[in-house]
Amino acid sequence: MSRKTAREVAFKLIFENCFHKPDEGVTYEEFLSNFYIPEEMPKDSIFFELKDKLDNNDINYIKEVYVGVIEHNLEILKIISENLVGYTAERLYKVDFAILIYSVYELTYSDTPSKVVVNEAVELAKKYSDDKSPAFINGVLAKVINK
Repeated sequence: MSRKTAREVAFKLIFENCFHKPDEGVTYEEFLSNFYIPEEMPKDSIFFELKDKLDNNDINYIKEVYVGVIEHNLEILKIISENLVGYTAERLYKVDFAILIYSVYELTYSDTPSKVVVNEAVELAKKYSDDKSPAFINGVLAKVINK
């Protein structure tokens, strides 16, 4: 699997976490070990789609990002909030919020080049959010980088 796809999986787990406490949703442990698949999960879910595609590097990356986001949640939310103009974090589309959480984590706690982080974030916004979101995400992340 490519790092781009592993990023997308990590984003999806973070997005789910925007709606559920980690103990209510499917945890990364369930997702990554033996691909626990809840009975009500649709067959076109990411769980089925990636079952045979994750290698150990992908699993370790996804786990590192997901655990890092949980551990640094308050710091990440503070950074996001400080860089929003005319919005509060609570008012953001959940997709955009999850993209920002993921991206701010990578910018702050990884050695991934900022250009890569921003490009991947914009691509996720193009794929999963509305037409205005890529520019919004790009603007917020530019502010984070320039501080």
